[in-house]
Amino acid sequence: YLKTTIFGLVGLCPDYAMIIVNANAGFQKMSREHLGIALALSIPFFFVVTKVDIAPDNIFADNMAMLKKIVKSNAVKKNPLLVEKPHDLTPGL
Repeated sequence: YLKTTIFGLVGLCPDYAMIIVNANAGFQKMSREHLGIALALSIPFFFVVTKVDIAPDNIFADNMAMLKKIVKSNAVKKNPLLVEKPHDLTPGL
């Protein structure tokens, strides 16, 4: 599976990498590998958090805090921008 991901990121020259994160399960090992590849190839990335409706509030909050921590970490060094509605995109433009 990782070989296919690497081929897609290297061979197809994507503009962005979308990393899907389950709100219930959090940031998994495979997601870390995908993020690492995107960073190594200097491909801009964004997270999409799914299954928000079925995640308990405390688990969702913990996982969102973990994502923000990862984005701010020394390895990534980005500022997180949480987008919940279309008007939230204005600061990012």
